[in-house]
Amino acid sequence: MGRVAPNEALVAQYISGGDYILVTHAHYDHIMDVPPAAEKTGAVVLGSANTCALLEICGLPPERLQTICAGDRVELGPFQVEVFSSQHIRMPAIYRPGPLRALLRPPLRLRDYRMDVSFSFRIEVDGLHILLWGGQDVDGAQPADVLLTYFMSNPSFYRELMRKVRPALAVPLHWDNLFRPLTRPLRPSWRPPRLGFPMWLRARPQEFARMVARSSVRAQVLIPTIFQSYDFAAIVRRNEEGNGAEKALDGG
Repeated sequence: MGRVAPNEALVAQYISGGDYILVTHAHYDHIMDVPPAAEKTGAVVLGSANTCALLEICGLPPERLQTICAGDRVELGPFQVEVFSSQHIRMPAIYRPGPLRALLRPPLRLRDYRMDVSFSFRIEVDGLHILLWGGQDVDGAQPADVLLTYFMSNPSFYRELMRKVRPALAVPLHWDNLFRPLTRPLRPSWRPPRLGFPMWLRARPQEFARMVARSSVRAQVLIPTIFQSYDFAAIVRRNEEGNGAEKALDGG
């Protein structure tokens, strides 16, 4: 495979600021844009050993990198972060976990971005709890106001996850075609089963919304638009106020 590099012009255009960057795992689609984003903002990056090693290879200074492990609780200014172990979906051989290759030099190849471990995060800020859950099971998932989850598994998993987390807002992630230019509208990713992917051929976010609507948890679904920012706290507050009004009408 050929060498790849981030689109630094897009990073400069759309990344306005940030003090910390949390990285779930070291695959290219999660960290390739991190170096220019961290350089622009001055952010400290937190991730696994492989993640930090790759980012240092790509030019970030060691003092801006912090290695984390499952079970850590990290205080980042107003943010309280819990780190959980996460089980990544099965991948083709060249993307499976393992040590980094020796003598890597940027620009890296896709296969150079090798994962060691994967994380999920629960973030608390100003009383709001946000759970980014990337696992393939619900063990360890905690209640949260906002659930962000990779939409790449079967419906029964998400129904169980919703029952355990009971969010007011659910956001599907990682459903779009990663090889489509960011200047074009998002499209669901197509993953041929012959490559070893166990998820649906097409993970349409509208299916996630229908699944949530059929669940026992009364949650709003947000299908995010690229390069759009959202106020999670305001959305959760509106959802809770709406549910309170419905309970009052029901005589609850």
